[in-house]
Amino acid sequence: MSDPRDSHTLRSWSHQYQAQAETVDLDDPVQQWLTALNRAGAENRPLIPRGAGLSWTDIAMAEDGLVANTAHMRAVTTFDSVNGRLTAQAGIPLGELLDHTLAHGWTLNCLPGSLEVTLGGAIGCNVHGKDAHHHGAFCEQVERLTLLDGKGRSHELVRDGDATTFDAVAGGMGLTGLVCEATLKLTRLPASHIARAQHAIDGVDAMVDLVDAAGDRDFLWGWLDPEAAMRGVVRALATTGAWTAGSGSGGPKRAAPLLRAMPFLAPFVTAVRVQRWMSRVHHWTRRRCARQSRPEILSWRDALFPHARLTGLDRLFSKSGFMELQAILPAAELEGFFAGLRALPPQERLTAFLMSFKVHRASRGLLSFAGDGLGLSFVTTVFDQDAQQLSAQLQVLRDLIARHGGRINLHRDGAMSLSMAQDMYPGFKAFLDVKQNLDPKDRLASGYWSRLIAAECHDR
Repeated sequence: MSDPRDSHTLRSWSHQYQAQAETVDLDDPVQQWLTALNRAGAENRPLIPRGAGLSWTDIAMAEDGLVANTAHMRAVTTFDSVNGRLTAQAGIPLGELLDHTLAHGWTLNCLPGSLEVTLGGAIGCNVHGKDAHHHGAFCEQVERLTLLDGKGRSHELVRDGDATTFDAVAGGMGLTGLVCEATLKLTRLPASHIARAQHAIDGVDAMVDLVDAAGDRDFLWGWLDPEAAMRGVVRALATTGAWTAGSGSGGPKRAAPLLRAMPFLAPFVTAVRVQRWMSRVHHWTRRRCARQSRPEILSWRDALFPHARLTGLDRLFSKSGFMELQAILPAAELEGFFAGLRALPPQERLTAFLMSFKVHRASRGLLSFAGDGLGLSFVTTVFDQDAQQLSAQLQVLRDLIARHGGRINLHRDGAMSLSMAQDMYPGFKAFLDVKQNLDPKDRLASGYWSRLIAAECHDR
């Protein structure tokens, strides 16, 4: 095994979490994973795989732990360009994987917000995309995968074979072992461009209608006026996308180097200020949307990843970070949920400056963030707010989501209670059983996992 780096600080993408950890680069994953496991056991340290480090929480790092870096595991091992099947190592970024497939007319479904996410990270969090209402979560297109477990044993998991173990790995945050490679069933690329249109949505009934009609759209996502939404009033902008053979005007849009503006913007970025600013932007965009006469034809990258041009976005909120609470609510519960927001006293309302939404459908995975309904994301800052009050506001929001049959994204909420996680994820106990079988000595753990249920595991 290559010499590990000295202990250094790893941070979550949101800059809310950090840990002093030691990184081990995996060049020969089978032997090096076994060596790392033995070392973790001998030194009584946690071990966890890590991809691109784009997680919102500390699911891929642990204080004083060993972190298995998959950055060198990025080979495409087989590619059937006729039938659309590809096998690749887990460390390959999705954007790099697409470079191999697009030239032959194949693409992936369920692409997350960043194409820098690795294949292993997409499996470990079972990510979703703007087509979640059609394709569910990422692992729906994974046919098989190779897993090295917590004892160094190799498992060839087939989607329709050992379903329980496969479903534990899908969304299992690397806690079942190291995914070495995976085979994907690709989708024919329908076109090179997307016709993107925006629609104003007012009221809960219109939002429910949008969920019901989602199947007619190739892509669907949007955002709400955050000030109004946190008062229980729905004023939304829905963006729809449809594959089209037409071509857009102009070439690729240039990157906007937001990073250069950080020293000037950071002192003014607070939850209250940005919420007010985003509400005004939402209002202006709705007015412009009303004058839009036809869809905008864009390349698929510009249509689905417009924020990718904002380089340095993750540094906007300083070292103390920002956070996101993400939940799926059944359409039938939306009226009650927004009524619950309206009933909250002002001091109990989260100051969310961004509220986005997608439509979801149920997918496999014991700990997967999936289900039939509307997904809502609440984003706020951490560094400028009173920690105790922010914690209380987040708990009020969690409880409201739970009362209306919602499911909170386990991969993004670093402070959810064990009891709430068990209630929202019926497969939680089955996941623990699979983990016990694959990792009987509990060597695989992250800061997040230790905080959530490490004590529970040691009592088993």
